[in-house]
Amino acid sequence: MTASNVAFVGYLAHKYPTLGDIFHEHHEFNNQDILPHLLISDYLRNIEISDMALDWHPAFFDDIESGFSLGDRAITELITVSFLEHMPCNENGLATDHWIINLLGPKCLKQCKRIFGVRFFGMR
Repeated sequence: MTASNVAFVGYLAHKYPTLGDIFHEHHEFNNQDILPHLLISDYLRNIEISDMALDWHPAFFDDIESGFSLGDRAITELITVSFLEHMPCNENGLATDHWIINLLGPKCLKQCKRIFGVRFFGMR
């Protein structure tokens, strides 16, 4: 856990009230501690249960792209390992037709291609 990771997930919780509720529940459940990798995965799960993009989702994914682009190694790793690696998948790999994938910025999409390899394109 780094201060920049805690600050990043805290910033997202502050900016998006739905995530703020998740943040506070996480904080309470973990004895007043913040575990950024678990928390950002919870953010994604919360978004994923929506049937479609809500009004705030595009701005959230813009913030994920901005965080990924900061050049802070800890935040890049946080987003890669605990967010992008948990993108919706189907039997062929990354579900490129899922509405969440369509909200990813170019650098995050490029990282998904690295993560999922040829499966990124639904190939076996």
